[in-house]
Amino acid sequence: MAKLSFTVVSGAGYNKYNKTYDVPGQYDFSWIDDATVEEVFDKTTGGAAGVDISDGEWHTISAVLDAETIETMLVTQTQDHGTGAEEPSLYYMAVCLFVGSYPTQDGYKYLLDNVKITDLNTELDREGRTWVDPTAVEEEDDGE
Repeated sequence: MAKLSFTVVSGAGYNKYNKTYDVPGQYDFSWIDDATVEEVFDKTTGGAAGVDISDGEWHTISAVLDAETIETMLVTQTQDHGTGAEEPSLYYMAVCLFVGSYPTQDGYKYLLDNVKITDLNTELDREGRTWVDPTAVEEEDDGE
């Protein structure tokens, strides 16, 4: 089986745990269901939950991760793991292709072709906040 997965880590989650995996709440969300994708974006998706690829043929696996889910994840992680004084920010986001079943997902060889990441809301302004290292020291401007 081949499966798509994603991970989103807020700045607050990273600041607290110093890692991009196993941040509590990080795996509590999912892709938009296929019916909603078709209704909202007039697109078809499939296979995010798993596709049998044992026949050796080419397969398409696709999914939609919506901005509302990303925002909810960032806000929730910031509330749960932050200091209370920080704004939600994105430290890390990844889309992963897994083959096999956890924990035995090693030893597989496969080819990827036509990998696409598409912004389905190009008309929206970008408002995201990228994580900034809270321990970074600002460089002083000595006027030279």
